[in-house]
Amino acid sequence: MPNAETLLLLGCLAVIFFGLLALGLHALNARQSRIFYTLEAGDSLPSAAELCGIENARYVDALPEYRKPAEYLLTIDSSKGKRIVSLNVVDTTPPLIEGLDDITVYVGESVAYRKNIRLTDNGGEEGLVLSVDSSAVNTAAEGAYTAIYTAKDASGNVVSQTVSVYVKTQHANEKQLNEGVARICGEILTADMNTEEKLRAVYDYVQSNISYVNHSDKTDWIGEAYNGLFVTGAGDCFTYFAAAKAFLIYLNIPFIELQRAPGLTEETHYWMLVNISDTPGVRTWYHYDATRLRAEYNHSGCLLTDRQAQAYNKVRPHFYTHNTPDLPVTPDIIITDTPELKPYY
Repeated sequence: MPNAETLLLLGCLAVIFFGLLALGLHALNARQSRIFYTLEAGDSLPSAAELCGIENARYVDALPEYRKPAEYLLTIDSSKGKRIVSLNVVDTTPPLIEGLDDITVYVGESVAYRKNIRLTDNGGEEGLVLSVDSSAVNTAAEGAYTAIYTAKDASGNVVSQTVSVYVKTQHANEKQLNEGVARICGEILTADMNTEEKLRAVYDYVQSNISYVNHSDKTDWIGEAYNGLFVTGAGDCFTYFAAAKAFLIYLNIPFIELQRAPGLTEETHYWMLVNISDTPGVRTWYHYDATRLRAEYNHSGCLLTDRQAQAYNKVRPHFYTHNTPDLPVTPDIIITDTPELKPYY
């Protein structure tokens, strides 16, 4: 039979054991009631039920928008008691530089590098810094240069993007353009041609003599038409449009300028409606797009009906979508075959 000292020792050990067990259970409950969660700045926090896995759980306080990286403590109330959320908001996402586009200026002009540029960041706008390295640009000499835009947010995330800066010499005025167009018309047109035949001849000439590049000076259609026809021999849809416009004005052919409605795609597009009728007072309109179209649908853009233009919109969304009100409709008669588009009529 154990003596008194042994019994006392066993009692003390039992007290210590159950005390430690109670402390362990308390610590375990405390750990189970605390939730550790990492959130990217600006992202939405999951619902309380999703976070703790208990149906009908809710946050005790209204939640702010977590944009500033920091540590936050949140309280969740549930049927199984309260839960504490240790929320760690981090920012690992670089800022966005919006509004970047290639720039065209004339020799001697200053460059507005920051015009239409806007910085956004998931961590908010505070602390955002934009720098522009234009050291490679020489506005005193014609050429193609590169400028580097760098944005940094308050968390140190950095992004860099480049744009092309095209420095051009102002080559032409309206008189010079008209003189050049007149010379070309003398080569490609004959006196017995009707309006439709003239339009097709002009279309073929512009297509054959201007190669496509993804930039142009959209502030000066006369200069761009002259550059495309007589200087660089290259340009984008605006260059083709401007060149065609120069011919239509010289030939006194009525036209309506069209531009893709803004906000539908990243890029805009330029084309026109032209009147092919030779009868005085009669207007017969067709779409006239001198731009080189993509190879997989490399049909002619010369004299298309509304139905053909709408079919091309199904191939390239919003390509011929515009906001011009009260536009005349084209005839239903197709005069330029586009077999690739027939499945989309």
